[in-house]
Amino acid sequence: MNQGPKGTADETVHQELQNAEKALQQGRYDAADHLLDLAAHGGATPLLISDLGRRVRAARANHELRVRSSVRIGFCLAIAGYILLSMRQPLGWTPPIWILLAFLVIPGVAGLFVGRRHAGERTRSRAFYDGARSGVFAMACYTGFHVFKLADNLQKDNSQTVDEWVAAFIAIIVFSSIAGLVAGLASAAASLGRPKGEFA
Repeated sequence: MNQGPKGTADETVHQELQNAEKALQQGRYDAADHLLDLAAHGGATPLLISDLGRRVRAARANHELRVRSSVRIGFCLAIAGYILLSMRQPLGWTPPIWILLAFLVIPGVAGLFVGRRHAGERTRSRAFYDGARSGVFAMACYTGFHVFKLADNLQKDNSQTVDEWVAAFIAIIVFSSIAGLVAGLASAAASLGRPKGEFA
C-alpha cells in the first residue's frame, strides 16, 4: 500500500531528528539546531524538540567552557615544556635539537591540545587564534626570561646597552611569532572544524 503525504512527512521528521541526534553526538551543534528547526517545521512534537534542544544547549555550553579554557591550558602546557628545555642551555641541546624542540615540538603539542578542545567548531579560525595565543605567550615568557637575563649580565656602555635591549625585543617578537604560527596551525589542524554552512 502506498504511503500518504502524512506518512512521508512523519518519516522525514523522524530522519531529521535522528540526524540531529547524530550531529549532537559528533559535536556539530549548529547542524543539530538546523535539523531541529526543520523537524519542528515538519510537525515534530514539542516534547521531542524541547528535550533534544535542551541537550544541544547543554552540550554547547560545556563545549564553550572547554574552548575558553583552552588558551590557558595550552599556555601552561607549553610553559612546562619550556621549563624542561631551560634545564640546559641551547648549546647544551645542540642547536638543531633546541630549534626542533623550541619551535616545533613544544608549540606543536600545545597547539594540538588546544585544537582538540575546539573540536566541533564550524571554522578553524578560532582554533588557530587560540592556539597561536598560547604559543606566543609561552615563547615570549621563555625568550624574555633568558634574553633579558643575558642582557642584564652583560657589562656594556649606554649605547651598547640600548642595542642589547632592542635586539632582545626583536628576538622576543620573532621567536614568539614563529612559535605562535606553529601552535596556531597545529590547533587548526586538530580542531576538525567544518566550513560555514555545512549542516549535513
